[in-house]
Amino acid sequence: MSQSHDSLDAALRAVAAGQWEALTPEQVERLERVLNEEPAVAARLAGRKPELGARLAEVLEVLVEQTRPAPRVWQDMWERIDAAAPAAVRHGAGRILRLWTPLAAAAACVILVLLWTLEPSTSEEWPLQLATSVEIDELEVPEGATPFVISTGGENGIDVIWVLEDKG
Repeated sequence: MSQSHDSLDAALRAVAAGQWEALTPEQVERLERVLNEEPAVAARLAGRKPELGARLAEVLEVLVEQTRPAPRVWQDMWERIDAAAPAAVRHGAGRILRLWTPLAAAAACVILVLLWTLEPSTSEEWPLQLATSVEIDELEVPEGATPFVISTGGENGIDVIWVLEDKG
């Protein structure tokens, strides 16, 4: 094997291991060029995630440990939350109310629907119909709209002109 090929393999192994600091700027440039030009070489790194360096892993572990609250701090926080909660919630009555409130609302909706459908109609339906006995001498309607003359019918009926926008 050539020294160039060995160097490329070493660079690929370093990248796969997450050891970028082991590469020289020239190696990084050559590796970038080879990865862009040769799909077979790029496929060797496809889907691989670099491992965390040992130093980075140590720093992250220390950082997480330093920022994690102590168990006593957690206990104090939960005690403050419990103390701030209303007495009903602490004693369980609030939990029961939280369960029954949605059920009561649903029951009220069902009762309203039943009352609405079972209630006899006290008025006749409003007889809307297209007016046939109305003459309009002049009416300006915007383009893309259709006029309708609606009548409530009868001798004392009301005639209304509706202009509706054409859909589509």
